[in-house]
Amino acid sequence: MTHNLGTFFSKEDKGYFVWFKIYYTDTPESQTDIVNLFASEDMDIRYGYLDNTEYKDKGKYVLFARVKTDTDINEFLGKLKNLEVVLNIEHHVLQDSTLHSLDYPLQLLGERAIIARATTFVDIVRIIKENVSDSSGLLMVSGLNGGIHAARYIKTKINIDKNNLADILKELVTAAGWGLLDMDLDFDTLNGKIYFMNCFIAESYGESERPVCEYISGFFSGFITESLGEPVHVREIRCKSMMSTDLCEHMISKAPQGIKPEHILRGELP
Repeated sequence: MTHNLGTFFSKEDKGYFVWFKIYYTDTPESQTDIVNLFASEDMDIRYGYLDNTEYKDKGKYVLFARVKTDTDINEFLGKLKNLEVVLNIEHHVLQDSTLHSLDYPLQLLGERAIIARATTFVDIVRIIKENVSDSSGLLMVSGLNGGIHAARYIKTKINIDKNNLADILKELVTAAGWGLLDMDLDFDTLNGKIYFMNCFIAESYGESERPVCEYISGFFSGFITESLGEPVHVREIRCKSMMSTDLCEHMISKAPQGIKPEHILRGELP
C-alpha cells in the first residue's frame, strides 16, 4: 500500500508529535515488541513505514507519533533503547503540527506528489549543470518558485510570522525528507544563516569543488520571502559536498525591493 505524509500546522492542546527512526534486529518479534511498547505508553502512531531492505540483518522503522503533553520523552527513549531488539534510535520533536496519511494518489501541501530517489533528483541537477550556461540561476529560480508555493499553501492553514517561521520551515523539510535545519535570522535586518544537515542533494551529489544546493537556497529564499512579505536572498556559502564541512550553510540577506527571477538568472545578486 502506498502512503504519504501530509503536514498541516495546527495546535494540538493534548500533545505534540515526535519523529522516530528506529533500527532493530530483524526478527519476527521485533516489530511487535516496538509497537507494543508504544501502545503501553499510550502513544498514538499516526504514520509509519518499515524498511527491511536497506540492511541485510536489521530493519528500520520510521514513524510519527502523538505524545501526551505530560509524557517524559527521555524516559520513553530509555525504555525503547532497553528493548533487546532495538539497535539505535534517532528522534526529533515537532511543534504545533498534525499529521495524516493518505493512499494513492499522493498529496503534499495540497498538490499531487510522487516519491523519487534522491539520486534521481540529483541526476536532473547534474544534467542541468552540465548543459545549461546559467544553471545556478535556473536551479535557484526553480527552488524559489517551490518555496513560494509551499508558503502560500501553509498560510491558508495558519498564519506565518517571525514567531513560528523557523519552526514551520524546520518541520516542513523534515517531513519531506530533505534534511534537518537550524536557522538564525535577525528579523529586523533580515540577515542570518541557515545550517542544513543531511541535505539530500549534497549527500547524493558526491564530492564537488563548489556548493551544489542552489535549488535548496532558492526554496529557502522563496519560502521566507512569501512568509514575511519582505524580499530576501539566500545563497549557499558552505556545502557538505565540498568535503570540508559536515553540513550546508546558507546565508540570508535582505534583497532589494522589486527583485525579479530574471535578476537571479543574470547573477545580479551577490
